[in-house]
Amino acid sequence: MPCLSIPFDVRQRQLFLDVLLCEPNGEGVENYTSYKGLIDTGATNSCISARVVNDLQLSIVGFQELHGVAGLTKAPYYFVNLSVPFGATEFVTPTFRVNGFSAQDHFDVLLGMDVLSKGHLSIDGFAGRFTFCL
Repeated sequence: MPCLSIPFDVRQRQLFLDVLLCEPNGEGVENYTSYKGLIDTGATNSCISARVVNDLQLSIVGFQELHGVAGLTKAPYYFVNLSVPFGATEFVTPTFRVNGFSAQDHFDVLLGMDVLSKGHLSIDGFAGRFTFCL
């Protein structure tokens, strides 16, 4: 089982990792762009920022009602190819549905339970590491 283990600062209480995205018809490593992703176990769906939408020239597929901290909102959704590098192995989800979200200064991808539930996520606060295994 391939695993990705990354250190994190326990004082910040946020888990980040690199996420590779490309438009849904793009194939091959050269078509992927790397973005900073935030792991959010409280999010049902994964989301991308407006910067990703612009970079990849994505078109809105539709709209979905989302329940969040700010209450009920309607958000656009898109399709992307999503990949999380695991060294020589990659976790790839072709034509994956993601929602748009408002701009964030420090990350462009929010990885929700739709991705995280495909593997095993463990957080070791004492060691300051998180591990995601497939």
